[in-house]
Amino acid sequence: MFLFKWFKSLTIRTQMLVLSSLFIVFNIVVVAIGDIEYIRLARILSTLAVFLYFIVAIGHYSKWLYVIYCLQVLSSIGFYYYDFDFGKYLFLAASILVYGIIVSWVLKSIQWDQIKRYEYASFLFIFFTHIAFHFYNVNNFEEMISTDVEYLLLLLTGIAGMTTCLLVGFSNATRSTFNSAYL
Repeated sequence: MFLFKWFKSLTIRTQMLVLSSLFIVFNIVVVAIGDIEYIRLARILSTLAVFLYFIVAIGHYSKWLYVIYCLQVLSSIGFYYYDFDFGKYLFLAASILVYGIIVSWVLKSIQWDQIKRYEYASFLFIFFTHIAFHFYNVNNFEEMISTDVEYLLLLLTGIAGMTTCLLVGFSNATRSTFNSAYL
């Protein structure tokens, strides 16, 4: 009970940092166990817990945040059932939709003229390095990919995720809002 009162006394930002830390530790412990079923289940539980926290504690006026969280839950369920075709496609398609929504949302908030040259250079260097690693990784596991659609979805998911990170970085460089913390 003491912990609950203490937690409620914190600001929303601090609550989110505490929860993020707890989920990071929880997921590291589960990954250290090494059982793929536990890892997949931990992802579902973490996603659901964050979604429920968001609904109960934060709430928000934006329907898009709720759509993003619902898609994240679907993505986690797809990841849990990744061994089946429907799981792969659910995971990959829901992830791509989440990234697409975030990109379209964040793209409007970037003030391109306020981004410094070194930020462009460093963000783009990191972005293209990650894209190259992604192509390398996907091509090294190509024998484990069963269809061309799955291959394409894997490439698109990685590229969409990295593009989302790049654009959120640009957005935060020009106008730090708390919406990016929700995402």
